[in-house]
Formats: sequence, structure tokens, C-alpha cells
Amino acid sequence: MHANMGFNRDQVLTFHLPSVESRNHVAAMKQQLLQNRLIQGVSAASNPIGGNDIGTNGFYFEVDVKMPSASMMAQNFFVDEDFVKTMELKVLQGRNFSVQGEGDRYNGVLINETLVKKLNWKDPLGKRVEFNIDNKGTKVSRVVVGVVNDFHIYSMQHKIAPLAFTAAQRKKEIGVRKVLGASVWGIVRLLSLDFLKLLVAAVLVAVPLAWWYMDKWLMQFAYHIDAGPGVFVLTAAMVTIIALLTVSYHAIRSALANPAQSLRSPD
Repeated sequence: MHANMGFNRDQVLTFHLPSVESRNHVAAMKQQLLQNRLIQGVSAASNPIGGNDIGTNGFYFEVDVKMPSASMMAQNFFVDEDFVKTMELKVLQGRNFSVQGEGDRYNGVLINETLVKKLNWKDPLGKRVEFNIDNKGTKVSRVVVGVVNDFHIYSMQHKIAPLAFTAAQRKKEIGVRKVLGASVWGIVRLLSLDFLKLLVAAVLVAVPLAWWYMDKWLMQFAYHIDAGPGVFVLTAAMVTIIALLTVSYHAIRSALANPAQSLRSPD
């Protein structure tokens, strides 16, 4: 209740825009809301803070003026230029996204302190960040324009992780992939793979711990069954199947959508 979250959470209201049509009018909604003298700031983002579903992606971060061949997983969060100001984050180095022109929308990226430390970047400004936009290995490049303070984008159950802000929602990314020739299956596979890696890692950690705890607990009974591997394998398989079906469903919906709508949308 009293932890420092790294942003100002007082009097902050979050609401979801469920349709593409409503998201096409984000700028107008922001202007209308700001006409109310009781509203100090308005911003649009891909997810609400604290939802535990921000998402991750494989990024290529510049090292010694070269781009590595292997990617590194980092959380990706899509925001507009007013997010930093509205949530009262601190820009520690560089600057926020610029409201002038479209430069930062397609070229800029903000990162957090944890990512800077993990990469051991002495001067992060101007460093290149790349990520794939289709299953053929096509990459787009961004440049770090600023570093913001660490803040809890997930709930307090999770440690602060490396975070990159790429100023557009992932539906735009999917639209770009489709325009460049990516197949529906390729998009679904790409979006599901990052999640599957995390799920497999979680299962590998959780299953041994659960087995050890259940075995210790059952040993307290004079008459008990053995905690065999079958129940854990079945549970892990069911969780994986349910998670993949859920992720695939949303990925397929996005992949089948008209790319013209997502590319035209400002969110």
C-alpha cells in the first residue's frame, strides 16, 4: 500500500478502448478530456500498469558499435508522448518522445534504468535497438533517445525488468509485418514464441518446487500416496495448452485484421 512504485498513482484513472474505431480518435478524446480543468494529463498506452500482461519481445541491443547476432528478451510497452508526463516518471538521461513530427514514432525508443545496467551501457543515448518484424528476419532499427527511472509496470509480485518503450501499439507492428509479406502463421508463431519461452521457464521452476513441497507434506501422513510425476506433467501440459490457445486466438485475430486499419490507427 505504501511502496514507492516509481510513478504517481494518486488520482489516476485507466479505461480500455475496445474498438479500432474508438482508438482512431485518441487524439480528439485527449483534447476533449483536457478541456476539463480537473484533469491534469491524459495519455494512451498499450496496457494498464499492474496488469501483469505487458508482454516481452526479443531485442538486439548495440554492443561496442556492433549489433549482436543473438537477441535479448525485454519487456515492450507502447505509449504516446504524454505518458511520461502524465505518470510523472523521471527522465534521467536524454529526453522524452518528441511531439514534433513523426521522427520518434518510427525511430525513437525509451528504456529504463534496469535495462541500462543489464547492458552495462555507460552512455545509452544514441545506441541502436533492433527487433524483427517478420518471420524472414527483417529488422527495424530504433535509437535510444532517453532513459527513465525504474517503475513497477507489473504488480509487486514481480521484480522490475528491462523495459523498452518502440511509440506505437503492437497492432501497428503486425500491420507492418503483413504489408511486408509475413504470413498469418508466421505472425502467430512469432507472437506466441516469446510467451512460450517464459511459460516453459516458469514450468521448469514451478514443477520441481511443487513436487518437493507435496512430497514433504505427504510424508506427514501415515497412509499416503506417492507424488508421482504424472500429475505434474499433466498439469503443466494443460496450462501450456490453455495458454497457447489463448495467446494464439488473440494473435490470429490481430493477424487476420486489415493492416490498413492498424497502420492508420494512432494508438
